[in-house]
Amino acid sequence: MSKNMNRIYHLLSFILFLPLLGNSQQLPVSVTTIMNTPHPVYVNEYYSIGSNALQGIITLNDLNEPSWDVRLIVTIEGEGIKIRTKQNFLPTSPINLTSGIPSVIEGSAFAQYLDVNNVDLEGITAASLNQSGKLPEGIYNFCIEVLDYVSGVPLSLPSCAPAFIFFEPPPITLQPECEGVVVPSDPQIVSFSWQIAGGASPTIAINSLYQLSVYEVTEEGSDPYFAVANNHALLVYESDFINQTQNQIDFGINTTSMLTPGKQYVYRVRAVDGDGKDIYRNNGFSEWCWFFYGYPHDGNLAKQPLRMSTYSESLSLSPLVGMLVIWVFQDKSLTTWLL
Repeated sequence: MSKNMNRIYHLLSFILFLPLLGNSQQLPVSVTTIMNTPHPVYVNEYYSIGSNALQGIITLNDLNEPSWDVRLIVTIEGEGIKIRTKQNFLPTSPINLTSGIPSVIEGSAFAQYLDVNNVDLEGITAASLNQSGKLPEGIYNFCIEVLDYVSGVPLSLPSCAPAFIFFEPPPITLQPECEGVVVPSDPQIVSFSWQIAGGASPTIAINSLYQLSVYEVTEEGSDPYFAVANNHALLVYESDFINQTQNQIDFGINTTSMLTPGKQYVYRVRAVDGDGKDIYRNNGFSEWCWFFYGYPHDGNLAKQPLRMSTYSESLSLSPLVGMLVIWVFQDKSLTTWLL
């Protein structure tokens, strides 16, 4: 009997007796699926060169067969989405297993099995997969099944491993303080700083790039948090993407216009990963933060210390003899309390 006929007989025996074997069935191949963190949000990062985000450990356990040519079915399923290698897909070359020796499948070895032309899709379109390749946040199962290369008969049970896919939180602005005041200076140097939100991967944080944008609010009384969206703001500075979480700007040199004392400004920071990919929530944008450059009303406010005066001092401060007079700052204006 030829080698191929012997294998066909072997496979048919497995198929016929599977119902009788139940949980004790012994298929010729075993596979273990391993998901390494961090779990990428882009599908192509599971089959890019050098990636080990998805691994399959495949072993030919049938010692009667010195080697076996196989192919795979790879499935990604979760959040209403299913991406699965077509049952009849035949890759250009097989994976050759040697009896008793585990084979590690990872990176580009999965490329053909997850190519958009070679998969069945549910809950996602080929156009969307081609355009962004981004998976929605959620819990997914990654499964690998081994088939005979020629016949497509299953040689293993599917092996699955979960992956929690989430977008990184965007940066948090630190300076200038939100809803605060920056004291005018000459030259007009303002320090901006931000940090990655808690929970972000340290590796991703180190490799990420950041872009700072600063706008002047042009409509008095406009809500600064929506000024840009409502076209009530003018861009005065936008940095290149930089690999640092602070930026000191000389508005007299590096910007399209100087800061005007008394004016209101908004800024935000955008983060992308080292390859320029959008792996952050809100497209990587921090929340808007606003500040005054100097106090409003011509940028000046007479600074008066908090002072309490007794009867003897009040003679020169107030015509109301015997009254306690307190001068305090309240809402950026000078308020006098008489007690």
